[in-house]
Amino acid sequence: MFDALVGLELRVPPSEFRIFRAGVNETEKGDFTFDEEAARTVMESYGRRKVDLTMDYEHQALTEPPIEAPASCMSWVPQIRNGELWATECKWTDRAAGYLSSGEYRYFSPAFSHTDEGRIKEVLNLALTNIPAMRGIAPLVAASRRQTTGTEEGTSMDYEKLYKELQAAHEQLTAKLTALEATNADLTAKLSTAAGDGQTAVEEVKTLTAVLSLGAAAGAPDRTAAVTALSTFRSNVRGLTGADSDAVAIGKIHSWKASHGEVERLSARVTELENEKLSGEFEGVLDAASAKGLSAADRVTLKADALKLNGGRITKDGIAFLRTCLSIKVPIAPGGLRQPAVEGGGMPDPLEAHIAKVCGRDAAAQGK
Repeated sequence: MFDALVGLELRVPPSEFRIFRAGVNETEKGDFTFDEEAARTVMESYGRRKVDLTMDYEHQALTEPPIEAPASCMSWVPQIRNGELWATECKWTDRAAGYLSSGEYRYFSPAFSHTDEGRIKEVLNLALTNIPAMRGIAPLVAASRRQTTGTEEGTSMDYEKLYKELQAAHEQLTAKLTALEATNADLTAKLSTAAGDGQTAVEEVKTLTAVLSLGAAAGAPDRTAAVTALSTFRSNVRGLTGADSDAVAIGKIHSWKASHGEVERLSARVTELENEKLSGEFEGVLDAASAKGLSAADRVTLKADALKLNGGRITKDGIAFLRTCLSIKVPIAPGGLRQPAVEGGGMPDPLEAHIAKVCGRDAAAQGK
């Protein structure tokens, strides 16, 4: 589960999106009108069908002769909003949700019939596509606002941020929904005994507005939009986790967090074992040299020079340095390693220059 979450970008397929705006809709095949008459005929056609409208890939379901046309959305419901046609209650297949989340599919395309005058009559099919004929439509999923570095450290930071944002949003959503439920229950009780007292309803609307953190000037559309946004976010959190309740969703997030901690612990243990191996090899080279006559004082000096290479840490470079120094039998003095003389003058080779640098000597001077 953790492996699947590493590098995850927060792109959530929408549960609803606009198909046609009110008025003229520009496309590569001409301009088409969606007005009250179009809304009436589209919804009447949908009502007569008594079957879910299809949504596939690239309008494959409309191909003649027929070909295999898997659905991208198991079901969706057309709805008129402020003179516009929307696709709502979209239940994406796992495959389509993956395409949208990864950005492999970004747009939709409607197939529809129309009058000779260009008025839309009936929606036949929707399809995911990357080359929409409609002009000026927004992608179904917005680009992610974060980027994964691809390093273990960067992935960890991104995952921590995602976890904290989801947890904070869930807590805020739960608190607001709880307050809304309590307010609704209280409002219903008061209205049932108010005997037509309109002031009671007004006060309850003010309370609801405050719970939603809206300004005093907020109207019914603002309250509806706020509740819809909260409900959509709740659905997205459940969709992301594959949970059917808030409690299960938070439980899965905690499980991901625990898995992440275990991976970090194992990574630290691997680093520890690698360091132990390097330390053993480092001391082994010195032990072998001591067994062949390397003095204790020379061992201390040689070890200190090898550690200088990487700020006091034992590394493969330091071990290679030890082996090289011992193999060319570099003389050792109290002040550090002494480089062998370079015959004929001139600059020393790269290895000798490196040794001279570690010993605090000027490389160019060694060739003089």
